[in-house]
Amino acid sequence: MNLKFYKQKGFLATLCAAIILLAIPIVTDIYKESFLSETGNYKIMGGFSIILAIGLLAKWKIMWNIAGIIIGFILFVTIFRAFGMGSNYATAYGLLIVTLIGLLVLLNSKSVKAYMNS
Repeated sequence: MNLKFYKQKGFLATLCAAIILLAIPIVTDIYKESFLSETGNYKIMGGFSIILAIGLLAKWKIMWNIAGIIIGFILFVTIFRAFGMGSNYATAYGLLIVTLIGLLVLLNSKSVKAYMNS
């Protein structure tokens, strides 16, 4: 077993992707009033993001593909939801869309691909 996994090429990029995967549901849960009215319920990924983050760090190739598909779907839904919510929630949805796009770019980067294939 390689105990110096953190020295592998692409580990830091994969760790950043895993941290973003964990941060998105936490931030959207804490600041849910920024995404909808007080009486609503808004969840993104929930506990599934923990499984995706662990799968990425453990180099489960199927999780890399699943993460890309799920993030793409969530991005698609978030864009349509942002148009329907109005200008009161534009900042929160804009930041979420930028974060999701950044996560997709990070997941498709050469560094993450190198880490997943090593």
